[in-house]
Amino acid sequence: MNPNDQDQKIRRLSGEVFVVFGSQAVAALAGLVGLRFITTLLSKESFGELSLAMTAVSLIQLVFTKPFTSAVRRFYAVSFEENKFHQFSASCWRLVSILFTCIVVTGICCFFGVLSYSKHASLLCVLAFLTAGLQAPADMAQSFQIAARNRVAAGVLNFTGQWLRVVGIIGGVLLLSGDSISAAIGMVGGYACWLVLHVVVFKKLFPNYYERSLSRKEIWNWWKRLSKFAFPIAIWGFFIWLTNSSSRWSLEFFRGSEEVGSFAALYQLGYYPMYLIAMCIGELLTPILFGLAGNNTDKSQEFQAINIGSISVVAVVVASFIIVLLTIFIHPLVFKICVDQSYADISHFLPIMLLSSGFIAAAEVATLAVQTSGTNKQLALPKVMTSVLGSALTVLGAYLYGLQGVLYAGLIYSATHVAWTVLLLYRLRKQIRN
Repeated sequence: MNPNDQDQKIRRLSGEVFVVFGSQAVAALAGLVGLRFITTLLSKESFGELSLAMTAVSLIQLVFTKPFTSAVRRFYAVSFEENKFHQFSASCWRLVSILFTCIVVTGICCFFGVLSYSKHASLLCVLAFLTAGLQAPADMAQSFQIAARNRVAAGVLNFTGQWLRVVGIIGGVLLLSGDSISAAIGMVGGYACWLVLHVVVFKKLFPNYYERSLSRKEIWNWWKRLSKFAFPIAIWGFFIWLTNSSSRWSLEFFRGSEEVGSFAALYQLGYYPMYLIAMCIGELLTPILFGLAGNNTDKSQEFQAINIGSISVVAVVVASFIIVLLTIFIHPLVFKICVDQSYADISHFLPIMLLSSGFIAAAEVATLAVQTSGTNKQLALPKVMTSVLGSALTVLGAYLYGLQGVLYAGLIYSATHVAWTVLLLYRLRKQIRN
């Protein structure tokens, strides 16, 4: 490689690292500021109700939105290799329009289904589904920006979305009734503004993204390819959602909404730093790894992608342990700054939550590396089995020990999950090398 080309490549990568980590840091700041205001403005019970409503949003994200946005990132480079980007892009947007319609219709059906049980719960339900519906096309647009390595646009839109969500929730609580319903209404408004921004930016950066003359056969071919990649993610996404939501609903059933509120505050504060690290590395590596792997015809390129992913997994694990060790000594200060003082009695649980989320972050990076092989089938078994184990342990932990039991169940689940995924990555690396 020419030295000048190498210098340009290093400078570009350094700039991308700065933009990705900087934008995620600003987004994290929004989450922490929002947590402080929300835990102050909402009671523990209302915060718990909002957290329960968000499990519906999480269901849509993990089972429908994330599988297809992951497929977009995987096939973006492939569509250029095959000189079919316009067909690929148009197929994706027709797919997301159908997805948006299905989400909203499902939300309306749930509203009428829950109405006889509780008007309050039915309103929260429909607002949660509306939030998920608005988030789906925005996430799709964000996936295109990340895959195209439009780092500045993706970064700005990412932290703008976080701040709009926080401002929307705070505004809704202050202007309306000050309960979980008003917070959910504000969140819908924030995500609506975020979607508008995404549409404007996407049309500017991808002016010829939509091919109106596509035949049904072309659309169907792309849908089949996207669905084949997305289907295993949707399957294990449901089980991961089951594990994540079981913590909140088990606490609600055995301990009440206040305990759910305590868990939600701890989850937001403990999960977010590790999630930030995983998001940064994932956003940075996705176009690089999938660009290297391409359509998996060059094994040396694929092996290089696997190696980069493996090093990144080690980096996440090391960073997780460093942060956990630091938090053991400063958790009271962190809670004093970031949440209302009514939550101070649970600050000693923060290192456990951080370690669990660190393992999950490492597993996500390992998953990304495995996906460079072009298939997700080998990931289904470890993700489904560990999620089933995690759900069972969570319910048992909530029944026996409440919040503490849920946290230790999450730690066992996350440790098992990352160990199995890393073992799979090691086997794949060995297979490609041989």
